[in-house]
Amino acid sequence: GRPTVADYVPNVTVITPEELTDADQTLVIDRSKYFAFKIDDVDARQAMPGIMPKAMEEAGYSLKDIADQWLAGLYTGVAPANVIGATTITVSNAYELLVDLGVKLDEADVPSEGRWVILPPWYHGFLQKDSRFTNAGASGTTATLRNGIVGEAAGFSIRKSNNCPLVNVD
Repeated sequence: GRPTVADYVPNVTVITPEELTDADQTLVIDRSKYFAFKIDDVDARQAMPGIMPKAMEEAGYSLKDIADQWLAGLYTGVAPANVIGATTITVSNAYELLVDLGVKLDEADVPSEGRWVILPPWYHGFLQKDSRFTNAGASGTTATLRNGIVGEAAGFSIRKSNNCPLVNVD
């Protein structure tokens, strides 16, 4: 919880420490996954150098994707006060909607430090088409994103996932 801030008068105020409460959540780890593979044929292994590291990389990606799908499935809805409203998202308004989301969080007294958002690839693509992220003059910085990576926007660290749930707001 957030500690109480009170007025202080030097040599008058008696300060009584407040007992902090724990507002943590427990993450229950009750899922287990594995992968296993082998290459018995020595000739096949010699003919495909690097097959084991590539297989490990692909298996790691699969584990990450399964975890991402599971976490995305935990989505249960947005509190009505946090809904921006139904709108068609386009290249021209994708950034503005992130700004609107930031305003909603500000109004809910959510700290601005460490904010992040997970977007589907098509939304991420809309941001990449916005000249504010690709044009040095428009971005106001020399650290342009000429490589097409939108790492941060409107106060959010941006991540993307193919597993974002589709939300219909009425």
